[in-house]
Amino acid sequence: MIPWWYVGGAVVTLVVGVFLHDSLNVSTSPVLMWGPMIGMEVRQRRLAAKTDQTSRRSPAAMPQRAEAIFAGLFTSLALGVGILLGFLFSLDDARPGDGRAAVAGTVLVLIPLIVVAGILARRRMTS
Repeated sequence: MIPWWYVGGAVVTLVVGVFLHDSLNVSTSPVLMWGPMIGMEVRQRRLAAKTDQTSRRSPAAMPQRAEAIFAGLFTSLALGVGILLGFLFSLDDARPGDGRAAVAGTVLVLIPLIVVAGILARRRMTS
């Protein structure tokens, strides 16, 4: 019933954010993005279980592999947002790692967007 891939992504986001906080000034606030995601997934699974019990039709669920890929992409997005937030709203003076932070944050935000755009483009071409 619990979406373990999402919980794992939240833990990875928090651990990496805390680990990189000193070197890249990573904000740990993007961990909060996982809360609604996990809550919605738990609610959808409960509704699907209830619907499945009342009717004989099986609800459409995300395959396990797709859920793992989505959790990985969202983890990358959350870390990128955290790095960019830390870079943009840094309270101390500029540090030598700020350029690396900007590049790393941008790359981590763009990876999921490029992957999703590629998937959507591939679907359009096949249909």
